[in-house]
Amino acid sequence: MMNDTHVVDKNGQRVQRANGILLDGDHLVVKMRVMDGVPRPGLFMTDTAQPPTREQLQQMRDTRNAALSNAWRQPVGRDASPPIAQSRDEALALRDQSLRDAWRG
Repeated sequence: MMNDTHVVDKNGQRVQRANGILLDGDHLVVKMRVMDGVPRPGLFMTDTAQPPTREQLQQMRDTRNAALSNAWRQPVGRDASPPIAQSRDEALALRDQSLRDAWRG
């Protein structure tokens, strides 16, 4: 069974408590999946015996932030340039069609 938790002491160091009891100032860190269960590279790096360096963490943050900040530009499964309606009725028809097709991804 994989251990999904680790303990960080008051100095910010990852530690193991032999008896499993947290000391004053300890933090119990529990891993959780984010972004609808899409695994992030950082989760795999923290599973190793040696924690990632600050540079590696910063690179992972920058990569994640770039992906999140640009996600709205190319939604998955959607055309990059949706048709532009010329009238109200056409706009409503396009909206209705988009809603009907939304489940297809």
